Amino acid sequence: TAYGGAPHVWTEGGEAAPADLAACLGLGVHPLAVRAWLLSVGYKKPLSVSPEALRMWEKNRNRVQELAANLGLVQKGRGAVSAQVEAEAGDLAEALRFAVDDDLSLFQFWPKLFAFCRCVNGLLSTGALTGPDAARCAKALGDADAVLGLLDAAALPLARSDWPQEASRLVLSREAARQARDFARADALRVEIEALGYRVEDAADGARLFPRR
Repeated sequence: TAYGGAPHVWTEGGEAAPADLAACLGLGVHPLAVRAWLLSVGYKKPLSVSPEALRMWEKNRNRVQELAANLGLVQKGRGAVSAQVEAEAGDLAEALRFAVDDDLSLFQFWPKLFAFCRCVNGLLSTGALTGPDAARCAKALGDADAVLGLLDAAALPLARSDWPQEASRLVLSREAARQARDFARADALRVEIEALGYRVEDAADGARLFPRR
């Protein structure tokens, strides 16, 4: 904990070590989780450093990352944004403006952000989120991220509408091979997909395609 002196991080062995960035990353969390943790209290207040705290903020950041990924996979469409989604998106933006204007008290924004994630995830889980709704939520989340810097854009899957034709064909063939339990063929198709510059991951809602880093 930092109280005007040098901050320290408590390691797994219960020993205190200087709490520089390398020490925090040495606990095995994503760099952006460290950023979220640094924004978790007012800048004038002490900040407790522990493996548990950083892992909690990794889970919090992953929650936002996963929502951004799921929103990008909703099929695009035309139509008006629902009143509920518009209200939620507007409230999110207003809460962020208030926190920034209130002496950069970003810690006040976290409850609203997580409430937004819960609401949108609920709509996603019931299939109630339309393409325009998903696009509006994604924009609201992106606008907030422009200030917070929580999302790892390189780790977001490509929208299915943006999949190259050949990659899409290979992914569909791989899914068919998996359903037929032809795992050798599925592995070979994964290699072909990677040769195109993409990697594929399996999720509950189907395969996801990512640009290879």
